[in-house]
Amino acid sequence: YRGAIVIDAASGRVLFQDNADAKGIPASLVKLMDLVIILEKVEHGQLSLNDRVPVSAKAASMPQSNVNLSPKESFTVDELLYALMVRSANDAAVALAEKVGGSTEGFIELMNRKAHELGLTTTVFHSVNGLPPGRGQEHCFTTARDIAHLALEVLKHPEALRYTSTRTRV
Repeated sequence: YRGAIVIDAASGRVLFQDNADAKGIPASLVKLMDLVIILEKVEHGQLSLNDRVPVSAKAASMPQSNVNLSPKESFTVDELLYALMVRSANDAAVALAEKVGGSTEGFIELMNRKAHELGLTTTVFHSVNGLPPGRGQEHCFTTARDIAHLALEVLKHPEALRYTSTRTRV
């Protein structure tokens, strides 16, 4: 590992750390920020778990971990959050980002703004799903410390545990 940290979720006290501020690539851990932003929108009444999310060609074209969404299909926010958290679905991440942020670029702006609000001082997002960047794009980067604080933020949203504690979903 590049860096590690263990934080007591109840007290916030650091129990262990080793190179916790070393920069690294978060890969699919960026989806935790997706979850936080979407759940906050739901909690503030700006989005409903029952809202329909159309699948764009861009979302359907996402490689690797996906749930094989097809263009012209639509799913509820709730269904796509399960796909996002249970299957780490890159296609679901893009579809949700387009719905909530208007575009993946708009959602990435929300992600970086939220990272700043949370005091994630090293984290920068360039992707909604953590896939390796394409030509002309940059990697996301973060630290173990920032990811631990993001995980603590996830726990502030009780609804998140419904998605993150599910092992399989048909």
